[in-house]
Amino acid sequence: MAGVSRTRVVFIAFFVLATIASLRPLRDYDYGWQLAAGRWIHEHGALPSTDPFGVASDRIPWINGEWLFEYLLYPLHAAFGVNAIVFARALFIGALFTLLLAYVHRETKSLGMSLTLCAIAWTCATLVFSERPATFATGFAALAVFLALREPGWKSIAIYVALTILWINFHPSALLAPVIFVIPSVSRGIWRRGLSGAALSALALFANPYGLEGILAPQRLVRWVAIGPFTNREWQPSWPSLYPYLYVLIAIPLVAFAFDRERRKHLPHLLLAVFFAILAIRFRRNQVVFYAVWPLFVAPMIPPIASEKLRRVAAIGAFALMSLMLAVRPIGSGIDEHVLPVRATQQLVSLHPRGNIFAAGHFGGHLIWTFYPERRVVNDGRNELHHTFLAEYGAARRDTRAWRRLVDKYAITTAVADYEPTIPVTDPRTHKTLAVPASLAFYPRSRWALIAFDDAAMVFARRDAWRDRDLRAIEYEVLIPDDPSPRFAPAQRAKALHELARAHAILGDDSFVLARLGSAVAEPPLSDPDKKAVAPPPHS
Repeated sequence: MAGVSRTRVVFIAFFVLATIASLRPLRDYDYGWQLAAGRWIHEHGALPSTDPFGVASDRIPWINGEWLFEYLLYPLHAAFGVNAIVFARALFIGALFTLLLAYVHRETKSLGMSLTLCAIAWTCATLVFSERPATFATGFAALAVFLALREPGWKSIAIYVALTILWINFHPSALLAPVIFVIPSVSRGIWRRGLSGAALSALALFANPYGLEGILAPQRLVRWVAIGPFTNREWQPSWPSLYPYLYVLIAIPLVAFAFDRERRKHLPHLLLAVFFAILAIRFRRNQVVFYAVWPLFVAPMIPPIASEKLRRVAAIGAFALMSLMLAVRPIGSGIDEHVLPVRATQQLVSLHPRGNIFAAGHFGGHLIWTFYPERRVVNDGRNELHHTFLAEYGAARRDTRAWRRLVDKYAITTAVADYEPTIPVTDPRTHKTLAVPASLAFYPRSRWALIAFDDAAMVFARRDAWRDRDLRAIEYEVLIPDDPSPRFAPAQRAKALHELARAHAILGDDSFVLARLGSAVAEPPLSDPDKKAVAPPPHS
């Protein structure tokens, strides 16, 4: 009885620590448009047939495979604000890995080993878990693996089919459900029920508002991101140089199986481990589900720890690892203002912009939530809806005239730009190649005025579209926030100090961009004419 109580206390301690250490400020780029979609669904009592938000989105059906998540998200946010999803994510992560701990403990009969495996998986997962539906969908994936590893009775098949229906309306990763079910069954030689369960699960995928399109659209997206004009980081492979810990975790079940005395019994675990490992290597975004199911594969193949002393050391080490993550990644709430342009957007709201707003793609969702329906945002991160625009924007990145045509075509009056690397530009007077801040190349100050900025973004107003506004009262004429090594001529220093003071009043004292600009103003005046800031036309 004392052992049971001690185990329960350990489980509770694990849940509390995993939950608290998972509290992080919201930093997901898609959260804004998903929140706006949830609001739209509640207001209209239906799903939008086409995209209602983006000016530049293709006029094609919007196959929104995450509609159920968005439908649940909006009332939660409306009632409790952004921190509701921050705490919900942390509670979900804590609960998921505590349930995994309970399962692994049942398999290994070793509390120390169970804590070690789940602590390792949790540590890796906290590096990739965010507020997006893919994070919460890992709960469906873990449950699917748990059910698939059991003997496939008709009752468990019925539960699995119901799980698939709920999952496909929550997130497109449900397309994995039939494969997850069939691998363990076939590897055990249970062909009839295994194939029957997989077939019924595949049919259950059609129980979504879009029917066949709900199944085909995610697959088209995978092909599109592989050949599209822009590379999305989350759709890139997980290279060993960037994610060595992923490959360590992949190797563990392979090594464990090689030395396993019950290989035939644990063949389903190995095959599922390989399947999810391939997914995680293929695309970075799939790491989130790999870490969530990893303990389910590894635990049965790891031999128990015989020594009581080693079991205690393993338990202490697990809690030490989690405590270290808590120490190096301080907890927080709200929105991460170094990732999303919260304060720059607030400044733009106070200026009551007119016309359409262009955004660096990953800021589009945040702007949609902020301005829709009063103002329209040109674009956002939903690549599958912006085939035409992305091709146009890709050309505009290389050609001045194409960039101006793009601005005119979509009636862009305001732009929210991120901090990009400098761009090599040839000065037409000296023929020297200079490293120019990207904002000067895309938004030359003769045509655009910098009217706001923060640590995540800069806001530019198109002068001819804001001609009825007194831009001189609000623009920053001297400061160039994305200049990696700003220097100021003597005649600019007084103006720079004035603009810095105004920016400090808005952003406060915790802005690293302001700290860099302030240090530059304090440096000796610029005297080298070759280092003078230039404002060339875009992509000249």
